[in-house]
Amino acid sequence: MNPLLPYRIIGFLLFPVTALIGIFVTLAVFIALANPAMLLPIAIAATVVMYVIGSFIFLQKAIDRNQVCKSGLRDFIRVNAIVSIVFCFFCINSGIAMISNPELIRPAIKQMLEQQPGTGVSEDQMLRIVKGFMYVLSVFSILLVVHIFYTFRLLKQYQHMFVEKK
Repeated sequence: MNPLLPYRIIGFLLFPVTALIGIFVTLAVFIALANPAMLLPIAIAATVVMYVIGSFIFLQKAIDRNQVCKSGLRDFIRVNAIVSIVFCFFCINSGIAMISNPELIRPAIKQMLEQQPGTGVSEDQMLRIVKGFMYVLSVFSILLVVHIFYTFRLLKQYQHMFVEKK
């Protein structure tokens, strides 16, 4: 079995959720212009997208095609990976809290549904939707952490594929 096969599979599993996060980030930037408090979470989510794209470029260029890459790509991947680990920590922590005790989120769901009457969605349906979202986000975060540590190992193994900028 190819030793890179698990890394590739995890990478391709990350793509769909990363694409959704990228779309969300693109749309949310405009909302954040009116609410600057949202800029930090949006920037953190954007680093996840940038990490996945950077690691894919590293895989394609350095590993698959044996092309030499600039050291800036390695630094780009490392910085975005570290911030992505923070994102994963918060997502996993929130996911465990919401999944283990869904009553924590019920008041917020009730308030949201009261503010938007006529949605046709019951409180229990919305709770199931939020729990499902948190399951997906938690699994995504766990896979992302595994991918990040695998990437760090590959960056060390293929360090000869990076040249310093002049």
